[in-house]
Parts: sequence; structure tokens; C-alpha cells
Amino acid sequence: MTDLGIGSSQQVTDKLIMKLPHNRRYEATQFSKRIYLDPSGWFTGHEAVPYLEMIQKAMWDYHWIQIDYQKVDGKIVSREVAPYGLVAKTDFWYLIAKHEDVMRVYRVSRVRNMQITGRNFVFSANFNLSQFWLAWCQEFEGRPALLFSNDSRRKRNFKAVEC
Repeated sequence: MTDLGIGSSQQVTDKLIMKLPHNRRYEATQFSKRIYLDPSGWFTGHEAVPYLEMIQKAMWDYHWIQIDYQKVDGKIVSREVAPYGLVAKTDFWYLIAKHEDVMRVYRVSRVRNMQITGRNFVFSANFNLSQFWLAWCQEFEGRPALLFSNDSRRKRNFKAVEC
């Protein structure tokens, strides 16, 4: 959360509690005192994500971006992508973006250079970030992915590998 300038998890929790009806605040406060959700992983350092805020801005503005991305094998590729969403998984940020009509997952820390093109893209009204992420993770981990579509015959339009 702090990578996006939102504040710590505790600050976000405190803000959310204050938005609750007064009669529910005590219960929520007690819950937050007794249960702690730790989003960080073990033995991993914080990855630098210098382009995270620019990616977020392009995402909110529906702008295509040009990225130079370092793949897992070290090779750097240039891609023009439509940034659909961001996912924070423990200490790692992932960009969910459309490239050549396929949804792909990019680790934000591997973006080596980025430019906002200024060209707009049309966000698919049918896209659901949480459903996409859950299906992608299941397939990435080698488990059968559940289809979240009403049309079970529809082909999944994503790559279940980290680009």
C-alpha cells in the first residue's frame, strides 16, 4: 500500500474502521487488535518498483503504455500493453495487462523503462480482476482453473505464465 502512497496496512484499516457505523466500530477495533493480517513474505527484501505510480496513473486514465520488460530468463523485450489492473501479492506487485489481445501478468519490479503513449484503450466491461487473478494463479501453480464465465465453452484468453 505504501508503494502507491496510500499508507500502511494499519492506516488503511484505521480509515476503514472510521467509515463504519458507530455501533460497529468497537467490534471492528477489537477484531483488529486480536487478528493481524501480515501481507509480507518471509526472507524477501522489498523490490524496487519505480514505475508503479506511472502504471497506476496510466491504468486510471485508460492509456496504453510502452514497457521494456525483463523476462524471467533475463531477456529484455519491448511491449505495448493496456494496463487493466494491479495486484499486490505479499511484497510483490503484478501488472495485469492486455498485449496482442491476450491478458498477461507482468512483475512490476521487472519493468526497466516505461512511457505512457497517450493513446486510450477501451476497458472490457466483462473483465473482473479478482476472478482473472484467481484463475491465473491456479493455472500458474499447476492446478485446474475454475472458469468464472457463464459460458463454460469460452476459451480462456490469458497466459498462465509470468511474462
